[in-house]
Amino acid sequence: MPPAAPALRRQVEGLGLDPVLDGGTQAAVFMAWAQLFGTLSFEVFGQAHGGPDPELFIDHVAGSTADRVGLP
Repeated sequence: MPPAAPALRRQVEGLGLDPVLDGGTQAAVFMAWAQLFGTLSFEVFGQAHGGPDPELFIDHVAGSTADRVGLP
């Protein structure tokens, strides 16, 4: 487990989310959401200019993030 994972898990649990998911899964989902939000924000606010094709890059990030949290 990465060093920050226990602290992140406590923060996510502190949000008062329904405990259907264990803390580690909640932390993984929260990290995935942050990854996607950041990627989309880069595109929306023009920070990704000069980089890869935005549509292909966002598809890649979404797919790899889904794989990391175990989604199809």
